[in-house]
Amino acid sequence: GRLLDFATQLAPARRTLVAIAGDHGEALGEHGELTHGLLLYQPTLHVPLLLHAPDALAAGTRVREPVSLADLAPTLAGLLELPLGLKTDGRDLSAALRRDQEPPRGDLYAETEYPATFGWSGIAALRRGSWKYLAAPRPELYDLSVDPREAKNVLSTERRIQADLAASIAPLRALAAALPSMAADAETRAQLAALGYATARARPAGQARENPRDPKDAVPLFRAFEEGHWALLAGRFPEALLTLRGLVAEDPGNPVFHDEYAGALRKSGDLAGAVNEYRRAAEAA
Repeated sequence: GRLLDFATQLAPARRTLVAIAGDHGEALGEHGELTHGLLLYQPTLHVPLLLHAPDALAAGTRVREPVSLADLAPTLAGLLELPLGLKTDGRDLSAALRRDQEPPRGDLYAETEYPATFGWSGIAALRRGSWKYLAAPRPELYDLSVDPREAKNVLSTERRIQADLAASIAPLRALAAALPSMAADAETRAQLAALGYATARARPAGQARENPRDPKDAVPLFRAFEEGHWALLAGRFPEALLTLRGLVAEDPGNPVFHDEYAGALRKSGDLAGAVNEYRRAAEAA
């Protein structure tokens, strides 16, 4: 209610439209994840979207059909009756919204390649209605209409649906993999590291690990990495060193773990050890 009141204050002009959306959710321990980026379960993907357009939309309407943030830009342009001026994968849902109808059903795609920076497998998700398929080394299928917490993987009993969704997601993943990557500059990398993001580069195409680890199996390692990273930022060097030393032993091919351990060694004064770990990080990456 407060958000809508705020939007009303921002939109005195007849053709002003206000959109309030979340860029991602935050896991609070569901499936073991405490933050976001590693997995693609609903706590991360399900975000709020509020539109305030008094000349175009009926107040108090709730849309129940899932839509994508990719639909937001073309829908806003449609509601304002303005050309978007760029190509987008999103859909213009303005016609249905103006008629106070549910938008047409469409496939919703999401992916995370953040695990690849650790040498693990990326994950992609495709939602079609209540069905949600997760493409990973060990794929998963959930019926969100009866299992919103994604607790029961029904892939073994719903093979036809799994096959349809897997066939649909494959070209999307191939297209995403073909896009060029952009390297972050030193300042951006430092800012990301301060926020807790790993910034080591993933391996080039064709150089990934054989049989990469499924990220859901790496959740304990990821949580330990976060704890070690937070300890390092707080200046608790003995704690950080102990945690990170265990991680490089557990996952020796992980460039991020070696890089973080090297940083902890450097800040604690062990420069020779830091150089050795930086070399191991470079070899792994």
